[in-house]
Amino acid sequence: MWKPQIDRYPEKGYYLIVPDIRGHGESDLAPQFTIEDCAADISDLLAEIEVQNAAVCGVSMGEVIAQQFAIDYPDLVRVLILADTFSNVHGPVARLNARAGEIGLSLLPGLLQWKIVESHFDAPEQEELRQYFRTMLFRTDPAQLKKARRAVNRFDCLDELELIDVPALVLVGENNGEWFVDLSRETATSIGGAEFQVLSEGSDPSNLTVPAAFDDSVLSFLEQSR
Repeated sequence: MWKPQIDRYPEKGYYLIVPDIRGHGESDLAPQFTIEDCAADISDLLAEIEVQNAAVCGVSMGEVIAQQFAIDYPDLVRVLILADTFSNVHGPVARLNARAGEIGLSLLPGLLQWKIVESHFDAPEQEELRQYFRTMLFRTDPAQLKKARRAVNRFDCLDELELIDVPALVLVGENNGEWFVDLSRETATSIGGAEFQVLSEGSDPSNLTVPAAFDDSVLSFLEQSR
C-alpha cells in the first residue's frame, strides 16, 4: 500500500516505519481485532525499536488507528497526518455505505469483490492500486478482514479529538463523495488547529490514487513542522 511513499520519502530525509497491522500482511492472525489493540501494537513496536516519538500517518483504516494512537499515546506523536478519514460513522449515507461494506466482505466471494474493485480502478496507471487491493483480498484471512471492517464501522473518537495537541494535517480525496468529505472535514474541525485539504481526483486510499498530490501535501507539511 505504501510503495510510492517508500520509494520517495527516504530521499527526502525521512526514515519510514511501515508495519503490517495485526491480522494483515505478514503479521500473525489476531483472535480479536480492536482499534485500541492496534494502537497499542504501534506503541509496543516503537518501544521495541527505541523510537521516542514519530510523525504518524494513517490512510483509510490506518487513519482510524492513527487517531486512536494519538489519543492514547500523545507523548509518542510529534505530528499527525490523516487521510480519507472519519472519526464517527453517522448520517444515513455513511451508515449505509459502512454496512454495505461489512455485508460485502461477509457474503461476496473474494473473486467477485476483486472484480468490483477492478472495475473502479481500471486505468493503466492504477496498477499499484490494483496490486494493493489484490493483495489485501487474496492474502489476508477473510475472517480478519471482517473483524477489521466491523471494528472500523463502530469506531467513534469524535468527542476525544480535542485531546490531540500536535500539528495535524487532514487530507481527503474529492472522489470519495460529498458525505465522506464532510466526515473528514468534521475530523479536522474537531482537532484544534488542524489543516484540511481536499485532493482533486483522489479517492480511498489517496496515497495510491493520487500519490503525487498526496506526497506533495504530506512532505510540505512535514517540512513546515520540523
